[in-house]
Amino acid sequence: MPKRLWKIDKFEGGLNNLADPRDIRNNELSYIQNMAVDRIGKVRTRGAFAAHGTDNFTGGPGGASGGNDGTEPGSGLFAFRSDYKGGTGGATLVDLVDGLACVNTSDMIVLVANSNTVATTTAVDIYSKENDVASWTHGLSGAAATNGFIVNGSASDREINFYEADGAVRAADMIDDAGGAASKVMWMGYIKRNRFKNAAGSATEASDVWDGWFICDSGLSAPTAGALNFRDGASSQALNHPTYLTDTTGYGVTVATVTGEGSWPESRYNVGITWIYDGIQESLVHPISTIGQLNVVSGDSLVVRIGIFNDSDTGANQTPNATTNARLNPRITGGRVYVQEAGDGTGAEDATGQSWKFLSGWDAGSSGADTTGGGATIGARSAVIVGEWTDNGTDQSYIDITIKEPSLDTYESLNGYSALQSAISFDGAGMGYFDSVVTNRRAFTCNVSHTNEYNITRRHGDRILYSEPGRFDTFPSNNFIEIGVNDGDEFRALYTYADRLLAFKRKKLYIINVGSGADTAWFLESEHENRGVNHPCSVTDTDYGLAFCNAFGVYIYNGRDVVELSENLLKEDTTGDMDDWNTFVTLNAAATGEEKPLMGYVKRTKQLIIIASPTTTAESGNAFIYDFKTGSWTFALDVLTDGREYTNFAQDWTGELIIGETTSNNTQMLIWDDAPANNAVQQLITKDVDFGDPGRAKKVYKMYLTYKASTALQDTGTDAIPLLYGKDGSTSFENFDTCVVDGSSSTTQLAASATNWQVATLGITTPITVQSLALKVDVATSGTMEINDMSIEYRPIHKRAS
Repeated sequence: MPKRLWKIDKFEGGLNNLADPRDIRNNELSYIQNMAVDRIGKVRTRGAFAAHGTDNFTGGPGGASGGNDGTEPGSGLFAFRSDYKGGTGGATLVDLVDGLACVNTSDMIVLVANSNTVATTTAVDIYSKENDVASWTHGLSGAAATNGFIVNGSASDREINFYEADGAVRAADMIDDAGGAASKVMWMGYIKRNRFKNAAGSATEASDVWDGWFICDSGLSAPTAGALNFRDGASSQALNHPTYLTDTTGYGVTVATVTGEGSWPESRYNVGITWIYDGIQESLVHPISTIGQLNVVSGDSLVVRIGIFNDSDTGANQTPNATTNARLNPRITGGRVYVQEAGDGTGAEDATGQSWKFLSGWDAGSSGADTTGGGATIGARSAVIVGEWTDNGTDQSYIDITIKEPSLDTYESLNGYSALQSAISFDGAGMGYFDSVVTNRRAFTCNVSHTNEYNITRRHGDRILYSEPGRFDTFPSNNFIEIGVNDGDEFRALYTYADRLLAFKRKKLYIINVGSGADTAWFLESEHENRGVNHPCSVTDTDYGLAFCNAFGVYIYNGRDVVELSENLLKEDTTGDMDDWNTFVTLNAAATGEEKPLMGYVKRTKQLIIIASPTTTAESGNAFIYDFKTGSWTFALDVLTDGREYTNFAQDWTGELIIGETTSNNTQMLIWDDAPANNAVQQLITKDVDFGDPGRAKKVYKMYLTYKASTALQDTGTDAIPLLYGKDGSTSFENFDTCVVDGSSSTTQLAASATNWQVATLGITTPITVQSLALKVDVATSGTMEINDMSIEYRPIHKRAS
């Protein structure tokens, strides 16, 4: 019979180690390492991570650079776009003393967590793309020892979680039982605001101006002090000034009744006050009178004077109720005064628990470029200003408002929840959460440390706490979802896709439909056993759905089903190599149940990159790469350096995949480069080819290889030609005897051909007889290569395979 050619020119099926090498598809490979099959019709050297910029994040705000301990594995990297440029590079800690002046220019801002072992802090470094295009120095604040802000002031080595909404970022200690008692959930945002000006836009004694990035406590703390002055029957002209406070823990309210000028019913009232944050988020009510001090006669009208103390010459405190605070937190944009019907007694029991009814609102002033002053409103939902800020004395301003009839609005009708909530925000030390996500104009947090509905502050591992719509720091204690209570597990990650909230415990995935604007219409859509994750770094968004992985495999939720992607990687006869999922995810060691592979998505090439672990462990830098275009897997040896710590993945301003690498106590940014890298130990093994006739013996003569190579290539064993063959399913491979490329012969290497396709002819001096044949590429020398096709020259013979 004449000689024939069996051509292998399809490789896009990628790795399949589940089936026997003889039974896989023609376009699949029984092994592949450090090579890519993402281009139809060829196999090539894979890409690699490279330095992103020229400098590292060093030092951090916790102290001198020598104490910097880098990031905690799998966490601490966050990138977001802002409408405002990220500062001017001034060397200062981002706080409320100076802030960071900037301009209205869009920017990409990257936050990187760092621990400082000398000062025992966990803090966040800040980078602004617009201020430092060429490198990763400290774009917002410049100096290494003072860049950024502190999240935990008394504990290092804490993981930090971020979420962003409406241009502001929240940074939280990923709190657990091991620490976090000193942690605070911090708020970082751009603030441009003029406060306490009069109607003409002129400053009053209490006026201040804010313009820049600032760091504040994310909590919506209520006032902790206040004063009520009641003037029974006083005319509006005789209204006395309120008692002014000497700090910004609250404010004073004076109420005078004017006989016969209104329609108030006869009653006795308690009075309470609140702060308004960010123009939309209201604190709980702080009672400044609980004994029915406000005594109203039928037919009265009320004149209310609100007195503010604000020392604009001092820096504000991150926490609005600190006793040393002489300047209002810049997030405070106003407040409200409420009344509550009281009994006839004179004791504290007259705080009856009735609804807090709206009395008067006040606005601190404009935001943005507007320079007009703030004012007071009669209707809680009204934009009509009926009073203006007026000087009273040093750092003091007041505003008057006349209220002729009670409002129908209450605290509950204005906010959507009761004023009797135990807590409405993460506003205390030791509060936080393990993970967070924003969807449908709400923030969701899980595994929370928060004050619960019984007024007890503790960690709730089975609880998801969610915010009010559009109010991303407002988490009433009753806004929670609890699933699998006391099941010995806890929530570890929250992600969202297609109006669903995907809530991951360690062992189970819950899919909750949160598409409705009303939380009463949410429902648990499905539960999935063995589909949980240990850490948020094992989940990522893709163009095809939400991908995630655990010790059992890799999966994607496409909005309808959870689909497994890793069937071809799950062989059971592991012998220590790293081309199967179980060996990979357990780092070639005994399973611990704490595995947390690190997953990222490359938008441009539509690929998943899964790193074995972000921790300092042997084999941790290996990776599996999944190509969505071809539905194929490849294995990559040492994509990252073993024994170093890595952040989670993120995308930079171009959409490229980035990751932070801790080395020498600094954090180096790396970016994925899809261009072929100089990788040593490139290997692939084809299907065990039976030439479509498994029952007949074949005589094999030659192999032809169409390829490109950046340099001459040798194999890993005997410095011979890096193309080998294996007979009849054997795992041992043999060298070809000769190699001819472009008329030149070599027995030790494959000749270089960087730009043009070359054909290598590999011969066997004495033809061999086989049932089947597998080909192996085994390149040890650094360099890049592409393979277009392989062809085997053979002849079927009249002999049955034996």
